[in-house]
Amino acid sequence: MEGLIMGLKKLCSKCNKVIEYGTTRCNECEAKHNEQKKSDYKYYDLNIRGKDTHDFYNSPAWKKVKKAIRVRDNGGMCVMCMKENRIKFADLVHHIDPIKDNYDKRLSYSNLICLCNKHHKQVHAVYDTNEANKSIMQKKLVNMIKTSKEEF
Repeated sequence: MEGLIMGLKKLCSKCNKVIEYGTTRCNECEAKHNEQKKSDYKYYDLNIRGKDTHDFYNSPAWKKVKKAIRVRDNGGMCVMCMKENRIKFADLVHHIDPIKDNYDKRLSYSNLICLCNKHHKQVHAVYDTNEANKSIMQKKLVNMIKTSKEEF
């Protein structure tokens, strides 16, 4: 009877192979996904960001500050998720005032916040509407940094 008990299974979200519950994709699809993600990032890094920004994101100074921001933001939790009483690790450290708009603030702790991909997309969707909405969102993000220190 013991040999008959099996773990929960589900289907791979890409190819429909049977996989362990709690995973998203089978090993083959996961490898393809990671390769595509790497390729997309490389294209974005070189063609959208530009060389100066690419060099900045690979600098020791950025890596040091990014690590400190993750520590400050509760070990790298998405601050917006935490405001929604959800716990999710951040996927990135976001520049509230974008580098292209204010290069001098690129390493300023008060200009950086941990966000998950979902919230990062939401923030940029607001940024892209107009300058007034962008400014309101930036103020909200700065306030979240201040209040998250007090709350958590």
